[in-house]
Amino acid sequence: MKIIDLSYTFGEGMPLYSSSVKPPQISPVFTHEQSKQLGYYENTTCEVHNVTFNASTGTHLDAPFHFHPSKAKLDQIPIENLVEKALILFTGFNYKYYGTEKYLKDYPFINQELADLLVKAQISILAVDTLVVDSFLDKKRPAHTTLLKNDILIVEEMCNVEKLWNEMKETVKKFYFHAPVLKFKDAAAFPVRAYATILEQSDLL
Repeated sequence: MKIIDLSYTFGEGMPLYSSSVKPPQISPVFTHEQSKQLGYYENTTCEVHNVTFNASTGTHLDAPFHFHPSKAKLDQIPIENLVEKALILFTGFNYKYYGTEKYLKDYPFINQELADLLVKAQISILAVDTLVVDSFLDKKRPAHTTLLKNDILIVEEMCNVEKLWNEMKETVKKFYFHAPVLKFKDAAAFPVRAYATILEQSDLL
């Protein structure tokens, strides 16, 4: 079995979907050095952090509540929905333009017609290798509104999808897509550690 990491590193310097969004910040509650003075530990040290970030940044999953106030929040998503049929759209755009201005503004997106087709395909998750599934110029956000209305979860801003594509096109293989997300109460979105497990022929025997 082979595993491909599909998640960007989360932290300062990562692309943000809006200039109004603050970058992730991590600060110690106490450091390893400070823990020596606390009296909690013996023959070891410990470091604990506080983290502040916008939940819709980096490789993340959108819950239906993100665009529909009456729909499920993250903690209300049935666990079965996280392990059913997923569709990964490989554009190659992030591979070429990640970290540039073009990546933030000029990316491929899903229009209303394609969103309707994805609903008919009866998928549970749509995952993309672009910053956002909708055009930032379209204020109606047809991809988000249509997919989430139909309980299709959205994973945005994945990386290394080209590696998955190259693996799959060489020979007939089976793979599983994973996007474990924290069961965060009342959240509309949250970062995930997306990855794919590719089964070799020997794994299928």
